[in-house]
Amino acid sequence: CRAVGIINVVGLVIDVWSVCYFSFELILRIAAIGPQHFWSLVGLCDILSLVAIMWCLAPAHRRQVFPPTFNHKVTWEDLVIPLRLLRLVAMDSYLAALQVMRHVFRCNRLPLLTVCYTL
Repeated sequence: CRAVGIINVVGLVIDVWSVCYFSFELILRIAAIGPQHFWSLVGLCDILSLVAIMWCLAPAHRRQVFPPTFNHKVTWEDLVIPLRLLRLVAMDSYLAALQVMRHVFRCNRLPLLTVCYTL
């Protein structure tokens, strides 16, 4: 079906952009924090999820993983989807930062509005 082919192409494009963005983000975090980022929970989730997403970029591997078929024995293909979901754990650090930014803007809204008005 043509719709399934379009969905697969869109998913592949999203995966390619995700690998580019999150690889750049990982490099920046390592530059900012240092090599100890590898051994933190967020660092391990970053690396494992990036490996899983990169592995899905190959069309042959993508067909094996999507849709998942859980066999009686655990194989790498069965672990790819949960490893990709580890990206949500790594993205949780963004939510806390956005919450702080929202509070800063909320507490300082009058000075910020004054500055924006004068510009």
